[in-house]
Amino acid sequence: MPRQLSDWLANYMKVTQRTESPELYHIWSALAAISSALQRKCYCDWGELRGNVYPNMFIALVGPPGGRKGSAMKIAKRMVQNLEIPMGSDSLGSTPALYKEIMDSESSYIDSKGIERKHKSLSIWAEEFQVFLSDRDQTLIPSITDLFDCADRWIYKTLSRKGEDLSNCWLTIIGAITPSLLQSRLSQDAVGGGLISRIIFVVGQGAKQKIALQYLTDEEIEIYENLNKDLQEIAQLNGPFKMDKSFFNVYIRWYENSTNEDGVPNDRFMGYNSRRALHLNKLCMLISASESNDMVITDKHFNIALA
Repeated sequence: MPRQLSDWLANYMKVTQRTESPELYHIWSALAAISSALQRKCYCDWGELRGNVYPNMFIALVGPPGGRKGSAMKIAKRMVQNLEIPMGSDSLGSTPALYKEIMDSESSYIDSKGIERKHKSLSIWAEEFQVFLSDRDQTLIPSITDLFDCADRWIYKTLSRKGEDLSNCWLTIIGAITPSLLQSRLSQDAVGGGLISRIIFVVGQGAKQKIALQYLTDEEIEIYENLNKDLQEIAQLNGPFKMDKSFFNVYIRWYENSTNEDGVPNDRFMGYNSRRALHLNKLCMLISASESNDMVITDKHFNIALA
């Protein structure tokens, strides 16, 4: 079916403009919604040496208590819930619980060649991210770190020596947390182990404005309804995103001329700086899917992602 809206992300921002949450929270909640809709059914093929890159994201909305982090998440989360796709519990708290939810999420789709493809795609929307990042299970953070790469084959051995098959797994996470709780939950091991290089930290300083009545206008209600319809369309996409010549031109120029100093100027973010190209590729897929069903990535999408 044709899209109702020309750009899902732009119209989402229009609907949420008269709320109190910072715009960055809305942008990244919307991107998480598109990611959740695409699941492991979509990817970019980077050849035999690098393999496929999938549109999953790890996103942390960081800000003070009462900073409207959860408020921003709730709007996009309701749209994702309407898709009736697998969504994880806010408070898993252990590696076995996380793995079980991933295994239970198994589904399939028919690709363009008529072949049935199975995948295990799970989206986690944790409004209390500190509950999810439990310190009771010391293997949870390393497990989340490993899951970011969406392994084609992954067999997990339980204590009873039983093999749990998590092959073709996919995990996207968005959570809300305060700076102090983030610091206490993400130990030096999490930093050194690579988890923060896989997370996009979206920082807000509190409510951007005070709006007593946040009702939508008739025009915004129509847009909101069309956003839900188009997210259903996005969820039907499958197969590879095609990267056109204009994308490769700007990507190669950026990649070969960028340095780690172009990222976050902090030693703790050296891992993140080295992964910026990967994050950009994931974002390009989300931005392309926001605009149309053609699944083509251009220089325009790269420039938006980089910004």
